[in-house]
Amino acid sequence: RLLRVHVLLSADPKRSDAVIRALRGLDEVRGVYAISGAFDYLAFVEGETTEAIDRVLDAIGALPGVEKTQSSLVLSVKFDRH
Repeated sequence: RLLRVHVLLSADPKRSDAVIRALRGLDEVRGVYAISGAFDYLAFVEGETTEAIDRVLDAIGALPGVEKTQSSLVLSVKFDRH
């Protein structure tokens, strides 16, 4: 069963397109959404182990143009309409 993580990202506006392209290149990133509020994007990440998730989070944080991230591991799904 896959672990799911929601990752909030702040990006340098001048590098946003490059950040999105780089995120698209990471297979574990299942979707990216532009959002309002303190962060610019919400990324959905899936992985088989906490180690795999940790590697992806490190890769995201190291992307040029990513200024800040905050991640939350989904512990359980109460309901999902998708």
